[in-house]
Amino acid sequence: MPDRILYNRLKTIGFELYPVEDSVNKHFLFSRYFFSQRFGGSFVKTFPKPSAKMLERHGIDDLGFFSLLYNPHAPQVPGAPGLIYSCQDTVGELQSRRMFVRLDDEQWLYVGRHTFTAAPLAHGG
Repeated sequence: MPDRILYNRLKTIGFELYPVEDSVNKHFLFSRYFFSQRFGGSFVKTFPKPSAKMLERHGIDDLGFFSLLYNPHAPQVPGAPGLIYSCQDTVGELQSRRMFVRLDDEQWLYVGRHTFTAAPLAHGG
């Protein structure tokens, strides 16, 4: 994506970091296996679906895992804005997610609860 388009898209959502009060979680890195075992669902899917049993236990079914390989403009620090790319119309099911970004092998960082909105990929702004 050309820098001009990237800048215009980020300008639309704002460049400011959202203040993150939870100083503990913004420094911990997790493995996908941890999430799969703790919350259920696949350890490879972007949007793991926990079983009914696991969902009943913890009530969390809004996790999203994004690799910088496929989403190089995803947030990389807690509270930062970013862009996520998808070739599917998934925005309806992604209105708000607890978002994790892969920094390295088995190193996933929680970057906050993010709200997703759709924008056409080819928009030049």
